[in-house]
Amino acid sequence: MQREYMISAKPEANTLILCDTEAGKQIYQTYLYNGQPVKWSGAKPLPEIGTEVLVTMNSLGRATVTSYFIEHGFIGIHVQLHNPPAWWDEQRKRERKNQPDQWAKRPQWSKDGIACVFGAEIKQD
Repeated sequence: MQREYMISAKPEANTLILCDTEAGKQIYQTYLYNGQPVKWSGAKPLPEIGTEVLVTMNSLGRATVTSYFIEHGFIGIHVQLHNPPAWWDEQRKRERKNQPDQWAKRPQWSKDGIACVFGAEIKQD
């Protein structure tokens, strides 16, 4: 399955699957997207667009789900951070200034500060 971003409709919940990992067994909830199963790594079901979540990865903080994306057979969420840490803003400013060619190639949602996170990187209330 190819990468796909900015999916605006929540995929249909499918089932739970058991996967073998190096650390043992992991259970993932799967969703169907265009007839293909994709795994969600979150402890709770895939949140709806508009839901507020806590992004624990890199202590990014509270965010609102704006859409979904798919990478490597997993479904993730695009989020708009409410109050990004200073390092996040500084990193983005440096990238814009020091790598203008790379910055220009980014999709607009990335330039707008939308982050991509997977279920294991968030907490839901």
